This record gives sequence, structure tokens and C-alpha cells, in this order.
Amino acid sequence: MWIANCMDTVGDANISSGRSFVLGWPTVNFVATFSSSEQKEKWRSYLQRYIMLAKEKEQPKSILLKIFTENIKNCACSVTITVTNSDTANDTINMLLTMLGITGSEKDFQLWVSSGKEKLPLTGHEHPYGIKMSHLPSTKLLPKEAEDSVSPSPTQESLLLEQKITDMQIHFILKPRHPAQNKQGRDSGQKTMKSTVFRDWAFWWRAGTCQKNHCRVAPSAKPRQLFGVSLTDICDKDNLPFPILDMLSVINQKGPLLEGIFRKPACINSCRNLKEKLNSGDRVNCYSKSVHVVACVLKDFLENIEGSLLSSDLYEKWLGVLDEVTQKEK
Repeated sequence: MWIANCMDTVGDANISSGRSFVLGWPTVNFVATFSSSEQKEKWRSYLQRYIMLAKEKEQPKSILLKIFTENIKNCACSVTITVTNSDTANDTINMLLTMLGITGSEKDFQLWVSSGKEKLPLTGHEHPYGIKMSHLPSTKLLPKEAEDSVSPSPTQESLLLEQKITDMQIHFILKPRHPAQNKQGRDSGQKTMKSTVFRDWAFWWRAGTCQKNHCRVAPSAKPRQLFGVSLTDICDKDNLPFPILDMLSVINQKGPLLEGIFRKPACINSCRNLKEKLNSGDRVNCYSKSVHVVACVLKDFLENIEGSLLSSDLYEKWLGVLDEVTQKEK
């Protein structure tokens, strides 16, 4: 486990940083919020103490880590370094930059972890050692030796570990934190592929409603509030309201290349003003708003749908999809 104060990248806009801290393992972040700053510090001190005690008992205390590079000019495609059980992702980045002779810091580069089909950016306070070890099987790492045999040295132990870990499909990748937007890297291609279906749908419905990025809000047959109600109350003939579609289109257009689109906090007053205008039926040009504000308001909308996004009234029908035979029927 690890503890950090990176509320600016993990926390939401309405979470008090004075009463909260981030708790994570191995790549997932959780925000713990307490009733007072004193209670927060008490828990933080308590947890940190036991985390350090656990790290003192870990064996081995360091492992070899192979890290690949991506979108970095004049740089080796991979490098192997030694990381300890207390090194953070940012510590690892700085060690890598020194080895590679690259000028910069963790503000310029970011460490990613790839496991199977998933590729995740690390915030900076995670422990690469813990991430690697979490992918090992629960059985003993080293082969059993006879009682009179010589135990492997720390170096041999580390090499044996690295050999076993290499077999696991998990890789670390060092990338520039702010790549040029016109660079057609691997990740941007993946994002384009993932959003193709949604983008086609978004452009289909927007064809007759938008002009020069200013959307004309069509008259709704159900002029009701948008937030905190069920989808059936706000949808006209199974069509989402135009304000919601506008927000989706803004995020689809500006979000894929923007880091932390749904994670970084937005101005609370701006979010409140946009929500109030949309809830009252006012005409709003969502393209003129900060995309982080739009994303925050859309999250608010989704989190407060009465009966949830996948309506609880349709529970049996959702389960019935599993019984369909062909993909077309599903």
C-alpha cells in the first residue's frame, strides 16, 4: 500500500484536501476523507507506520525492472534498473532520466504500466516494486532447496525473481507527459479506435443541430429538470436531451487527448452555474465552457440518475441478454 497527498490529480473538486489523503495499491487510487484534519493525521500516521513495518519484512527489498520507452527521440528502446520496495514511480522516472542522459523530471515524463489489454498512467506516488510483485502467483517465488544446500545470494535471488516476473505479461513504459498533439503515437491511435463508434453516433445526431460549434437547443417535449431524475422522465421517444448530447459531443471532441478528463477537478462555481442553467432549460453553448467543467457536470448527471444508468426496472431484461445466442440478438 502507499499513501500520498496528490489530491489535485486524484480527488474530486468538492473533496477537502485538508481532511483527505490518497490511499492506493497497486495501481488503484482511493480517497479517504475524515471528519477532521486531526483524525486524518492520526489515521495517516497509523497507516504509514504499519506500511513501513511491512516493507522492512519484505524480501527481497529490491528487484530488477525492465522499462520500455515510447515517443522519446534518440533513446534506447528499453533499460533495466534496480528499484527498491520504497521507490515511487516519480523516483523511478528520475533514475531513468539520469541513466538515459535526458534533461527533465517527473513533470515532463510519466510512467505507464501495461497489463494484458490495459494500459494505465501512474500518478507518481505508486510503487513499481509493489505493482510487479502483485502480479506474481501466491506460491513461493524461489524453488525449494535441500536443507544442507547453500541459499541464493541477494543478486541471484533478484535475477531469479526478474526471470519469473518477466514471464508475467506486465510492462512499464516511460513516455513524455505532454506529447505533441499532432504526433500520431500508438496511444492516440488506440483512443481513436475506441471512440469510433461513439463519434459516428455523435456526428449522426449532430448533423442537423449544430453550426459553427454553436448548438441550437431544440424544443424539448419534456421541459423538466435534468439532474436527479430517471432517464425515462427526460428522454423524448428514447432520445437523450440536447444538453446532454452537447456535453457528450464536447468531451468526445476535446477529451481523448486531454489528460485526466474525468479525474482533474474543475471550478466549483463554474460547475454549479452550468448545472443550474442546464437544469432550468436555458440555452448554453457548451463549446464555450471549460471541458473539465463539462466533464464534471456530466459526471454529476450520470451519478444522480434516479434508478441508475442501467435502469433497475430493466434488471431482468439486462440479464436476459446473456441468454441470447448470436451477437446480433445480443
